[in-house]
Amino acid sequence: MTLIELLVVIAIIAVLAALLLPTLARAKSHGQRTVCLNNLKQWGLAMKMYTDDHDDFIPRESAFTPGTSLNLWMDVKNARTSDVWYNALPPLMPTPTASNYYRFQDRFYDPASLFQCPSAKIKSDSLYAIFGISMNSKLIKLGLPLNVSDLCQPSSTVMFLDNLLEGERKAVLGPTTLNLGQPSSYANRFSIRHGERGNMVFWDWHVESFSGPEVVDTKPGPNYGRAIEPQKRVVWDPCPP
Repeated sequence: MTLIELLVVIAIIAVLAALLLPTLARAKSHGQRTVCLNNLKQWGLAMKMYTDDHDDFIPRESAFTPGTSLNLWMDVKNARTSDVWYNALPPLMPTPTASNYYRFQDRFYDPASLFQCPSAKIKSDSLYAIFGISMNSKLIKLGLPLNVSDLCQPSSTVMFLDNLLEGERKAVLGPTTLNLGQPSSYANRFSIRHGERGNMVFWDWHVESFSGPEVVDTKPGPNYGRAIEPQKRVVWDPCPP
């Protein structure tokens, strides 16, 4: 083979690689989204088993009430958080509770962990537990966990969602969101990490992917960056007005 023929072959291989790489990247992204959907489905089924065993009461969404801050690893492993979703639901799956990862935090952030989404880019923290998925933070009533009967539109009410993390693109441009990675979150922390879409599981235990504008209000005004009102297709509050 002459030098010119070798260069031609190399050029052809380079062109083919350039054509294939985007396809492979899309296939990988699609596979990760599917794994994430399956993980959320497992959390939804564990939630059903939990409520069946607890007179339809749901676990707490965070170590704090209301759940508007990161949870310290010290709190995650504390006995008083045994009824928080990340410790109450895993035994029903079965998978290790978040408290089990206290001394093995690197495993908590492994993409294979059910607490994380395989597409999430997580910056681990030795003080706080960072969650790639989270529970709907609106599922409380007077600071107490809800009963499933309190949900007026269960088939449209969010149970768990892809949780916005530091460095990920937000569904809408806006003010900086602090304390990302909390175990409970709302529309303004919805992550679109799956090719401009994010995943959710609902209280009829179906899972679905949404684009940012389907979940977050993109119109200029006081509600910009928050849940779309009125809440119809995607519901956050137990009984929205």
